[in-house]
Amino acid sequence: MASGPGAGQRFEGLQELRLLAAVAVLAFHSGHFVEMHVPAGDAFVHFWTKPIFSLGVNLFFGISGFVLMHALARCPVPRFLALRFLRIYPPFLAAVGLMVLARWSLLGELTPVPWASLTLLPLGRMDYPLLVQWSLVYEVFYYVVAAAGALVPRRSYFRWALWLWAAAIVAAALLGLKSVFFPTFASIGLSLFNLCFIGGILAYEYRAAWARRRFLVALAAIVGIVGIHPTDASVRQYMLMPVATTALVSLMARGTDGGPRSKWRALLSLGGDWSYGLYLLHVPIITLLLDLGLDVLAGTHPGAVLVVVATTALVVGSAYGWLELALYRRGRRVVLSAGRRDSRPAAPPVGAGRES
Repeated sequence: MASGPGAGQRFEGLQELRLLAAVAVLAFHSGHFVEMHVPAGDAFVHFWTKPIFSLGVNLFFGISGFVLMHALARCPVPRFLALRFLRIYPPFLAAVGLMVLARWSLLGELTPVPWASLTLLPLGRMDYPLLVQWSLVYEVFYYVVAAAGALVPRRSYFRWALWLWAAAIVAAALLGLKSVFFPTFASIGLSLFNLCFIGGILAYEYRAAWARRRFLVALAAIVGIVGIHPTDASVRQYMLMPVATTALVSLMARGTDGGPRSKWRALLSLGGDWSYGLYLLHVPIITLLLDLGLDVLAGTHPGAVLVVVATTALVVGSAYGWLELALYRRGRRVVLSAGRRDSRPAAPPVGAGRES
């Protein structure tokens, strides 16, 4: 599984979808935290807390499944893991540091940060400084799963393993096993959240076949989204999330050859590149602004406060995304150049090949 057709493609549509997912999560959390300070409730604010906007996190999981398998088609497992951990940990740790510094300097508040929360390991319930990092725990787990899958000798075996894993997850949910935001090593493998990740991998594995059935895939996306909209956090919603996620990932996963694209689509793709930084910082920015005094205004002008906190989080988070991506690309070049040096044949010893 170290190579495959289209291994050099860049799926720009998935970058656009990644930005959509980040903005959806931003909207959901903006509505949620502003609503906490609105005594009587507000229809405009409440709209953004509907379950459909929580689809964003599940989209991230689905995109990860597709992108991780594509990455493994281009590089060996050790380099893949090195690049993945370089991608996730430094920006995460820096975001935690920035959050602690901002709250201490502006509010005089020293936020406790449990050391275990910095590992992104499934260690059960704990305080998450950025609040969203529960999803990063799953993301790290997916890195390991994807790397293990790449070692399976035949793709057909891997696909069957995915279907069996999905069936086990569904069976566990029907038997009453709950999926939680604070998984443990024992529970994370059977979480319903994994269905979106599995769906993303299947979208990659069956991309050619599903591309020929785009009408049916689009119909599945519509059914999933419509079904999610009125439901709460139930098993039914968790079952529909992977349907919508897998279909959307499949629809947007069109490879590009680097040709010209419209300015708007290029901008959306760029926003997708910066979405990780936005995802990391948006909740700390929203809560910081509310704690600095906007919570008082939320009682009288909730809609205006929501727009202010969401816009500020979007701008600052995107700026952080631009910065962390630039630093990651520098680090990536170092890792890749080191890998190339290690793969070069050793120089022959002095005098080798000479007749004595």
